[in-house]
Amino acid sequence: RSEIELSSVPYASLLGAKKDIAYVKLTQFTPHCGRLVKTQLDSLKKLQPNLSGVVLDLRNNPGGLLNEAVNVCNLFLDKGQLVV
Repeated sequence: RSEIELSSVPYASLLGAKKDIAYVKLTQFTPHCGRLVKTQLDSLKKLQPNLSGVVLDLRNNPGGLLNEAVNVCNLFLDKGQLVV
């Protein structure tokens, strides 16, 4: 038997009338989820270079690894900002 790996970023898409809002669903803070969120955001930016906003959906997210939560925060905060 092999291990089944579920992605912590099961869905990402563009929203809005102009398709200029990035939407990323993050189900929990698992190993490498910060990289997954960045990859999804980068691919959405390639589709729509002029994004007007980002929705990071954390509903029903039970938490997880603190360092991965910080990695996700670092995608949105300026360098040197205190997270924890």
